Amino acid sequence: MDIEGTYTLQATSEEVRNRLGDPQTLQRTLPGVEQLEFLGEKRYSVALEIGHGPLIGSYQGQVTVIEQGNPYHFHFTFEGEGRQSKIRSEWIIVLDGYEQHTVVAYEASVSLSKPARSMPAPLVKGAIKLLIEEFFTSLAHQLPSIPTHVVVAEEDELFELDQPHATIVVPPPAAQPTFAQTIVRRLHLGAGDAQAQEQWVRRVRRFGITSILLLLVWIGTRLPRKH
Repeated sequence: MDIEGTYTLQATSEEVRNRLGDPQTLQRTLPGVEQLEFLGEKRYSVALEIGHGPLIGSYQGQVTVIEQGNPYHFHFTFEGEGRQSKIRSEWIIVLDGYEQHTVVAYEASVSLSKPARSMPAPLVKGAIKLLIEEFFTSLAHQLPSIPTHVVVAEEDELFELDQPHATIVVPPPAAQPTFAQTIVRRLHLGAGDAQAQEQWVRRVRRFGITSILLLLVWIGTRLPRKH
């Protein structure tokens, strides 16, 4: 099973690289990580608690980092085993920076043992994609904020507001919405109330991918049909 995608972070490539290479940052940002321990020789032991079906369950495994000459190129493997299934995957992550932004491109090859292997591929891919989305969202919060100077036009000339009393600092754009937040917004769950929407987001995350699909089917049966 092949998985690939991109994610844009509001930080330089060097900052993103440093965070991805920091075990403490990974401990805080990887979804479901309960333990991450360095074993030596570029190997780590990891304990995961995945809360999204069909991969839901506890896993014990090992991450092996493959040496690369390019510091903005990450290559590693993960092998884990849980009550539900065995997982083996190989990942490649490439950082492409432009000014104060970094596009993270990832691709992976994932293989599962039974019974997870018998699950529909879209469900499995959806669960993995959701975990990746949660990881990048958490990582974005770990990165330093980037101030932006606003440039205004006056009398057909551009002047940068670089004086101490005139500097306008604009916070970086908000992190991209997670899969659960997108579902809640598109289905208008919570009727526009921020607190109610957040409650729905937590419910969707708790239910997992399978329950989301069942929810969509249930909603579809209650929509008025055109005659």
